[in-house]
Amino acid sequence: MSAPRPSVNTRRRPPGSRKSSKSKTRKPDYGLIIAGVIGCIVGTIVLFYVARSMPAKARSGIVAGLPNSVPIVTSPRRTIDGTGDVHAVVFQADGKGVLVGDRAGLTEYDPATGAAVTRAFPLSGKGVRAAALSPSGKTLAVALAYTKTVRIVHAANDSVDPSSLTDAAGEVEPLTFSPDGRLLLGGGVPKKLFVWDAESLIEEEPGRVFDTTAAAKSRKRLVRAIPLEGSVRGVAFSPDGRLAAVSVGRKVLLLDTGTWLVVRALAEPKMEFGGVAFSPDGKNLAAAVRDSDATPAVAWEVTTGKVAYRAERLTAGGGRFGIPPTSTAEQVAYSPNGDHLAVARADGMVALTEAKSGKARRLLQAGDRAILSVGFSPDSRTVVTGSADGSVKLWDL
Repeated sequence: MSAPRPSVNTRRRPPGSRKSSKSKTRKPDYGLIIAGVIGCIVGTIVLFYVARSMPAKARSGIVAGLPNSVPIVTSPRRTIDGTGDVHAVVFQADGKGVLVGDRAGLTEYDPATGAAVTRAFPLSGKGVRAAALSPSGKTLAVALAYTKTVRIVHAANDSVDPSSLTDAAGEVEPLTFSPDGRLLLGGGVPKKLFVWDAESLIEEEPGRVFDTTAAAKSRKRLVRAIPLEGSVRGVAFSPDGRLAAVSVGRKVLLLDTGTWLVVRALAEPKMEFGGVAFSPDGKNLAAAVRDSDATPAVAWEVTTGKVAYRAERLTAGGGRFGIPPTSTAEQVAYSPNGDHLAVARADGMVALTEAKSGKARRLLQAGDRAILSVGFSPDSRTVVTGSADGSVKLWDL
């Protein structure tokens, strides 16, 4: 006799009822996550090296298609091979010579050929930190690197030994002559602003080494030594010579050259300043911004101290895929005709902006190293740049 079959419940579930079951939590696949992260890293590295291997013109084409971008010029008219850091590039007053201050010293080149060396000035030291040409074009002031010396060179006679200014405080960096050529302004590591009598240096005893410290009262050439809170990054005279601008850390000071007292301190939140320059009409004062992603330069109205504009932030790929990022700026220069403001950046580019509005117009790609010096030809048709890679480049506008 067979065993009885178990009873089976054949009743149907009421409509809307659900079969109860335990919900299962799915564990994350850590292996898949790790593989994805590694893939992203490898892909980024591959794209980086592919972009870096692309010609500069091809990278410029990519950048030109990005929002808020401007044309990038990669081919200068002339390239001059300097030595080491090029801290000074200055056009002669007639535009027929370019003075280059680098680790080798001070040399004049012919901008038409780029290769012809016309003069090499006899400067002892470990290179040039800064150079300034007097308005007459007859006198050069050259600050020697790693020394406490500023040499005065009589440009008309190459064989004359340069005169010299010394100070026990430390190295002098930025230099500039007053518009009338009577004063020489300098500052730097000593945390002082030096004001020298340029006329006496030119007229008396060429070749003599003058002691400019306060102790040398008998033949003193130092008009003023003004203590400051920090090292001087930039100096400039207004076109009428009544004001002097000095950048010190996070401030740009305006001084009355009659009394040498500070009449206004200019500042912007979280910005440190580099080189400074007055516009040719004297209405604006521009300063390079060394530590801000917001703008490469700021311009103030001289009479009011209000911000005239912040130079437009230029897009250069944001550093993605090997394209140079927007960077801090070192120096600024106005074109003599007042149309352009050149901003020398630490990423190897020079930003050309409209001098009256700060609107970006183009980028000059001089390389991958910092641009340490920048200037214009007297006719405003050429930009000259000096780089940390030792190159000097001439660009057509």
